[in-house]
Amino acid sequence: MTKKRRKGLSGLDKILIGCGVGCAGLILVAVLGAAFGGMWFFTPGQQIATDVIADDTSLGVVRLHELAEDPGTQELLTRLLEHINEADREHQRESLPPSLRWISDLQNQEADVSGLNMMIPKEMTVAFEPSEDGSDPDFVVAANPRVMVRMFKTMLSLVSRSEGGTEIRSDYRGHAAYTLEDETHVAFASSTVLFASSRRALERAIDRVETGESNSGSKATGRGFSTQIPEGEWDIEGVLSNEEGLIAGLLADLKSSDDELGHDLILGADDDLRLSFGFDVVSADEVTGRVVLECDDRQTAERWRSLLEQRYQERRDEAASRGLEIDLELHTEGHRMVSEWRLLGVEKLIARAFRAPTPED
Repeated sequence: MTKKRRKGLSGLDKILIGCGVGCAGLILVAVLGAAFGGMWFFTPGQQIATDVIADDTSLGVVRLHELAEDPGTQELLTRLLEHINEADREHQRESLPPSLRWISDLQNQEADVSGLNMMIPKEMTVAFEPSEDGSDPDFVVAANPRVMVRMFKTMLSLVSRSEGGTEIRSDYRGHAAYTLEDETHVAFASSTVLFASSRRALERAIDRVETGESNSGSKATGRGFSTQIPEGEWDIEGVLSNEEGLIAGLLADLKSSDDELGHDLILGADDDLRLSFGFDVVSADEVTGRVVLECDDRQTAERWRSLLEQRYQERRDEAASRGLEIDLELHTEGHRMVSEWRLLGVEKLIARAFRAPTPED
């Protein structure tokens, strides 16, 4: 009995199968390349501790911690988005005929802050630096974004090349530094973004990055002064000195033309004045804080306490008319004036900002 011989694949079949396998392989490579490329493009990459930009020669430093994991901040952001969505729905509802307004009521009313959280840096530090001419202090911001740092770097690089690169890009210690149209100066330390108000301040920050000596933020910056950030778990904390009038400028609203005490304290504040603070978002409706003014002597601290007590009594009723309740405790500890406060009614203030004005406003 003769066995039938199995017919093999023709040359054309082999070519078609080979092409199919090759195309599938190319598609797989393209998909994996796009996935990993997109992941590389949108993820931040290696980042450094942002507090490295401040040291004992800085005039002040402010640190913003991980707000995307803070329950109070998340509740506040959720309420904010809810009011934004409600205002948007109301605007759309008013633009519809009365018979169709029920459609807007079917929209999802849940506020998802995950998208907003992606825009909140994992960590951020602001350092105030002496200016070259002794005028307003320079500042540097170091931020660790969650997404799209590499994309931002690529875009800046492409823009600088398209415009010749001589006007907006230059190098400093191996870092590409860019000058934007608004005279903001930008550089990158790995995938940590540095923004500065002047080229000199940016270079100073890069110098500190290169030395790798991080300032923990628990000690004062201002010329080695030993002020401590108030004890507690704060969302935002900082220390400022009054060199170049930094604190006087922030507290200028406390003085009035007919108030001798406020005028003398604000305008007569010397460089040794130090301010440290910590703020905490407890919930959508409550924010607490502690502020410490470190003065030359006990008498000056007592005068600051009297000024703040006076301003608190004057403005408490005005705040209450806006739905805000402020609890303030003031006392002195030697040459320090300590202010502990609690603000209630934040959510009411947000809701009021998004609703239409009424005759009572």
